[in-house]
Amino acid sequence: EINIGRYFGYERRLTAGIELEKKEYFGEDTTDFYYFSPELSAVYDTRDIYNDPSKGMYIFWYGKYYWHLNQPEPESTTNWIQSYSAYYSPLKGKRKTTLGINLNISSTRGFRNEFWLGSLGGVNTVRGWRIPTRKIYDDQSQSYRFGYLRAVSSLEVRQTIIPKYAYQSPSLFGPIKSELGLQAALFIDMGITGDEWDDVWNENPMLGIGLGIRIPVAISGNIRFDYGWSFYNGKYIEKSLLFGIGQKF
Repeated sequence: EINIGRYFGYERRLTAGIELEKKEYFGEDTTDFYYFSPELSAVYDTRDIYNDPSKGMYIFWYGKYYWHLNQPEPESTTNWIQSYSAYYSPLKGKRKTTLGINLNISSTRGFRNEFWLGSLGGVNTVRGWRIPTRKIYDDQSQSYRFGYLRAVSSLEVRQTIIPKYAYQSPSLFGPIKSELGLQAALFIDMGITGDEWDDVWNENPMLGIGLGIRIPVAISGNIRFDYGWSFYNGKYIEKSLLFGIGQKF
């Protein structure tokens, strides 16, 4: 695998790469996949603070093409991800209030045999929904949660309660420096998924609403707890407490 990239000022970044890889899947039979894949990503970023922005936007595009080398017929797969985020703080200062909105669209098209079927639910897609289990997938009671194509939108209101501060604590290896703080959040997530876009756009969206806290820490940025309730087609489904690292967007 080879990757190269370049910054164009502080706001734009472009990365390109190529990869030659072999994958083996073991079960009753062993299946091998060989593929050659170029990839390209682009970023436009005007956020004032990467970890907890109060203004600006973040746009991300990523594409990867897989040319499968060991199939009887020429096969290819295209992965595409696009994400758009915007932030605004109506109340500024150390205890700021920030509004954030995000739209994420991703797809896997073409030859899909070696790619995991995607799902909605969990801390990084539609919160309020638990991560789906194999049982849910097998009985098809929530088949609307699975697909190779998906679109997820999120709205968050973030309120700083304890501004982030640095502190130092002693240890056997000398003083350890870290940081701490507290932020509360309200969120609304909506998502749809399926195998073809015509089917996806005709689906009823999955909805999750809830609240959470973010604890700033060194290195990882934030520790995140989100508690939410999930709804589908006007009906309540379940509730969940989810743990994550970093902001959702």
